[in-house]
Amino acid sequence: MARESNERQEGLVDHGEDLGAESPLIYIGMPLSQLPKERRETVELLAYTVNEAIAQQTRSEIEPWPVRVHSPIKHSAPWKEDDRSAEDVYRLNTDKVWLEADAMIIIAERGGSVGIGQELAWACALQLPVLIVHWDQIYMSRQPRGTAAEHDIEVKAYRDPEHLRDLVDSWLVSRRTEISDGPRRRLGRQGHFARASTLLGERWGELGSGQRRHAEMTTRLSAARIDRILSDPLALAAASVQELVAIGCAVGIDVLDLVRSPPLPELRHGQREALASAASEFGWDPETTLRLHDRARAEIGRGGIRRLPLASNQDWLEFAERYEH
Repeated sequence: MARESNERQEGLVDHGEDLGAESPLIYIGMPLSQLPKERRETVELLAYTVNEAIAQQTRSEIEPWPVRVHSPIKHSAPWKEDDRSAEDVYRLNTDKVWLEADAMIIIAERGGSVGIGQELAWACALQLPVLIVHWDQIYMSRQPRGTAAEHDIEVKAYRDPEHLRDLVDSWLVSRRTEISDGPRRRLGRQGHFARASTLLGERWGELGSGQRRHAEMTTRLSAARIDRILSDPLALAAASVQELVAIGCAVGIDVLDLVRSPPLPELRHGQREALASAASEFGWDPETTLRLHDRARAEIGRGGIRRLPLASNQDWLEFAERYEH
């Protein structure tokens, strides 16, 4: 049994690790809290079955479509021996859901867990298609079924691992269009919230330590939470309206007015080519390059003052030195 469990763990490869953010990502949630050994093995088997179903359906020889998979049981199971803190695990999984996920499959083995509840709430907030699967011999909470009436959620009962595979196959076929379109929707959210993220981040960065402490008290948000929300346009998009309004009030910006504003102007073709060339010459990683891209769009969107043309490597280097330090 131990050898079979190890083989399943080895098989829990996150399919699509060779792919980039332009490919959709399916997040697989499963219970990981307070599991005795025999239930861990059951959850591993179910996660392995779902992984294999995704791989088979999306990488079939007839009509393949590239999909990435993230399985917390592989990366952050509480019984794994690693150096990750609770905060590290939270950051890992929220980054995957908020910044990259385009769909979610939840394995509600014997009802689920606290972590699954969080993940389902995140998925609903981001309007992701969700499949919840559970064994047909157990009672399933009526609350997720009620949630399905307002969100894009399907709840299915399986009889055995083979039936589970069939359910996942069928769902993937029916949701292929939405899942494949996920990266485009993510880019749209990123563009829509880029200006708000940049301007709020700049204003927050200008506050002194005393002003930040006052902002924490008035918003009832920790500085760590505010920093996280402002770390990326997609993280800001995943925040609640209450959180955004509170942060906006603390720094003197009408967030709702920002979000209602037209999308930021796109960079011209020559400017994008110059950015790519500068990134190659100066060794900027993808995160830095994307951040500079978003900051440049926000800067151009301000209008009314003289700006760098951003048409050469030197222009982008000067821009980077101005905004990255």
